[in-house]
Amino acid sequence: MVSQPTEPFETPWRQTDSTRPSLLLSAALLAFGCNGPLAAPSDPPDDPEPTTAAVSVEIEPTTARVGSYTTQTYRLTVPLDHDVDVWTEVTPPTSDSYESGPIDFTAGTTTRVFTSGILSADKVGDWTMRIVEDRLPAGVVLGSPSSVTWSVVQ
Repeated sequence: MVSQPTEPFETPWRQTDSTRPSLLLSAALLAFGCNGPLAAPSDPPDDPEPTTAAVSVEIEPTTARVGSYTTQTYRLTVPLDHDVDVWTEVTPPTSDSYESGPIDFTAGTTTRVFTSGILSADKVGDWTMRIVEDRLPAGVVLGSPSSVTWSVVQ
């Protein structure tokens, strides 16, 4: 035969002992990631350092004939988590500089390659292309090399 308790059974939420509710509260707070009602508030997580990428440009070949091609390669040192546009300035041998671009890097992209045809004899001479520093977006700095020179020959 099962013996009956001599005192009435009480559920934890009906306890009259003043220590039990605080123990239940502490257990609940721990379950939800708190260190207890008297714990100091935790510091917010540190913001991650913003990513900075250096941009550079290269050109191959550095001497090209009329009717051939050059290949420009633009590189970021690290992938970014957002899209950026990089502007360049081109200086032809016989006229003023002009702005070219933008070279668009989508998020995660570190390399962009373009091929340009040299189709006309009036393009003969030394050319320079540079990355326009004052138009660089936030998070992008000049890398090395930031400008290139190539020659177009007959």
